[in-house]
Amino acid sequence: MTTTFLTAPKIHEIGLAEVKTIHERMDKLLKSAGFVGTRQEYAQKLHREPEYFYTKREEIIQGYQKLAEKIEPNLSLLFEKIPQLGYKIEPVPEHSEKSNPAAYYVPGTISTQRPGIFFANTYQPEKRPK
Repeated sequence: MTTTFLTAPKIHEIGLAEVKTIHERMDKLLKSAGFVGTRQEYAQKLHREPEYFYTKREEIIQGYQKLAEKIEPNLSLLFEKIPQLGYKIEPVPEHSEKSNPAAYYVPGTISTQRPGIFFANTYQPEKRPK
């Protein structure tokens, strides 16, 4: 059971309208950025140009740290409770980096006062997008 009275075709219609709106916004942004081409061509550019990828392992950690500094002042706008233990950003241990995802989080523990740890995989930085 769902909480909507909309029919499946109506929901689909709404979704298509949203996709159209998003595509229009993307096209406007690409044009304002001076890009000449399609959305698909821009996506391909992002996937092949070295400037959009890291070159050193340390840059990945620094990128996440910079992002954390940017979002931390606004966390209270998104979350009612902010953990007091905080968190750290660390690289995935090298012995397991080949088999781990791009990033994952391990919650902190109150009993040991260990902060949460956000692990960022720094393996093959040249294949990790910024």
